Amino acid sequence: MDPFLAATDVIDWHHPDGRYFSRSHPDYDERRLDTDPASWERFANFETGQVRELLSHYGKIDILWFDIAWPRLNHPLVKASVASLMQTIRTLQPDIILSDRGIRPYGDFTTPEQFI
Repeated sequence: MDPFLAATDVIDWHHPDGRYFSRSHPDYDERRLDTDPASWERFANFETGQVRELLSHYGKIDILWFDIAWPRLNHPLVKASVASLMQTIRTLQPDIILSDRGIRPYGDFTTPEQFI
């Protein structure tokens, strides 16, 4: 099978809860992780499901490239969600290479923007 590159934004604005967690969206709410943690859980589970679908239905995936960071990567809920996502990814595609965007420190390579 040919090598396959999967690219995805980590924040899906179309999910009912996603808009609250994308810094670029007008409805972004930095406090929502603390004021409505259930909305984060719904959103993170949805995102993990999308990644699971990508990595389960298309054979061997060589590279997964995230392009937008999840908010507040140091927040305990987000840290737990990213760790769970990484476990899912590494279980489904053990040989995959990951960009670092949005999943630091789990990425396999760094991708600076607007400089070399």
